[in-house]
Amino acid sequence: MTNPSNPAGGFGRTLQELFTAAPVAGHVPVLSGPALVEVPDLTGDSVDAAQQKVRDHRLTPGVQLVETDGTVNTVRSQDPPPHTFLRPGGQVTLFVISQREPTQFEQMIDAIRQAIKPEELAKTSDVTAAVGGLARTTDVTAAVQGLAKSSEVAAAVKDLKDAINAQGGKSQTGR
Repeated sequence: MTNPSNPAGGFGRTLQELFTAAPVAGHVPVLSGPALVEVPDLTGDSVDAAQQKVRDHRLTPGVQLVETDGTVNTVRSQDPPPHTFLRPGGQVTLFVISQREPTQFEQMIDAIRQAIKPEELAKTSDVTAAVGGLARTTDVTAAVQGLAKSSEVAAAVKDLKDAINAQGGKSQTGR
């Protein structure tokens, strides 16, 4: 059997020619209509580049954001998968990595990293000198006892003022 468009024999036509071929005199092609288009592999491409590739293949891009680890604004996966065939205008959904919200733990770690600046951390010798300059336990105990006595005196003064006010502010000196 010879192909009317290729008298040398064989099929001599590509899939695209078969799908877009007009009827040849006396023969009706088995397949007719628009050619199918192969879906390119878009995994790892930037969202802009992937959308352009989809359009270049006469397909329609769709985008769904996914919160996951990876490079933001790159294609993680696609539907339909690469190397499948669609009619022109068919939709290819791109699953694009978006920046996810950090967990509470990640936020705390980030805050700690921002608060600690290595160049500002004290050296061991600085810490040793600071600890050496701290008051001894006995000095702290004495200071606490002194504060307790001060608060006892303050309580006594307050009691005395209250007693004077209770008597109407009159002194007992007989005036």
